[in-house]
Amino acid sequence: MGVADELPQLREGYLLDYDMRTWEVTQHTAYDDPRWPADEWTLETGDDLLFLEYEYDDGDVFLLYERIEMTDVTAEGEPLRAVVRDEEPPATLAYEDTEYTLIEEGTGTRMIDDRTNDLHYWDYASDDDVLGLERYGSGDWSVYVGREVEPYEFDNILPRATE
Repeated sequence: MGVADELPQLREGYLLDYDMRTWEVTQHTAYDDPRWPADEWTLETGDDLLFLEYEYDDGDVFLLYERIEMTDVTAEGEPLRAVVRDEEPPATLAYEDTEYTLIEEGTGTRMIDDRTNDLHYWDYASDDDVLGLERYGSGDWSVYVGREVEPYEFDNILPRATE
């Protein structure tokens, strides 16, 4: 079994190497939407946190995200927080001198363990980079930035040894 086959089988407690560091899978999330079926794993090492998403609706795509501050993103020259109140996604967003263009927006369902949450999302892209916003219920938006990754970038996928 190769890494491309192993990544979709990740479970909480698994360990894997990425970017010369060992990460632990601390949570699994499933997104259940006919337009956007995906699995996502929270990866932690020390104080660092990443999200590995596996989209399998139109081929196998792996995306690696990190959470960023909403205050670091602008929408057409305005602070993002002021623009998201309008509920309409802006055509472009900017983060760290990169402009991202809206590619998709919609709603979906997120499942963690036995809990289900409805969400609203806006997805943006710039070349190989992606920027996403998610909001659950009437809460605040969470903002993520990342890129598509290849399975070969991960190594040593192992379940945590039980004591």
